[in-house]
Amino acid sequence: MTAVHSGIKQRNQRIGPRELIILGAVFILLAYFSWLGGCAFTLAELTLGWVGLAVLLLTILLPFDAVHALSGSEPRRQWPVIAVLKDPVFAFGGLFLLLLVIQWLNSGRSLVLDQTKMVWAYGPPSVPWLPSSINGPDASRMLHWFVPAWAGILAVRNRLLSSESRNLLARLVTMIGAALALFGIVQMLLGKRLGYGLHEVPGISHVFASFGYSNHAGAYFTLVFALASALLLDSLFNHGPGWTL
Repeated sequence: MTAVHSGIKQRNQRIGPRELIILGAVFILLAYFSWLGGCAFTLAELTLGWVGLAVLLLTILLPFDAVHALSGSEPRRQWPVIAVLKDPVFAFGGLFLLLLVIQWLNSGRSLVLDQTKMVWAYGPPSVPWLPSSINGPDASRMLHWFVPAWAGILAVRNRLLSSESRNLLARLVTMIGAALALFGIVQMLLGKRLGYGLHEVPGISHVFASFGYSNHAGAYFTLVFALASALLLDSLFNHGPGWTL
């Protein structure tokens, strides 16, 4: 185990200042999602989109110290915005973001009575031939959730973060999950649905840790368990340069 920790330390020492900033921003984003975003104890959910936008701007605007060529040999100078624009995730994500914006702007469909069938139905939007949504505030929530997810994916792809940074980020994600799991265990032992102030939250019956719906908690902790298992296997059996995401 000492050799494993020594190897991790040596790899992390090669992370430059620009990568440390991006790594910290992505870590804050993931922690925000896990602990606050859209769960039972959400705090200012509208800030999620702004946190994601900040990560995206940092990813694009902060210049690389040195980026390894695709061959993995000599470092080369490159502006990260070039790598981001070439990423198909940026193009497809941008198209999906445009769809979300259009349906949010084209919202506000109201209930009308269909005189022929004598049933209530939602009427057409302001622009019938464009994608639309029934409720504007609900449609805007999709924007606040998609932008940070899109930004986080772009930040860790295509050598925007080195393998050393992605290894460290994977370990930090498991630490976030472990802290959430411990908080959920405290809830279960006390038999109460507790907020972060350790006070009981009335009217909530399906909470585990920060998740307002137990099935969402199950999906999250299953993914974190799979990631932790991969890291454990890598530490035990991999003697090469290290496992990468």
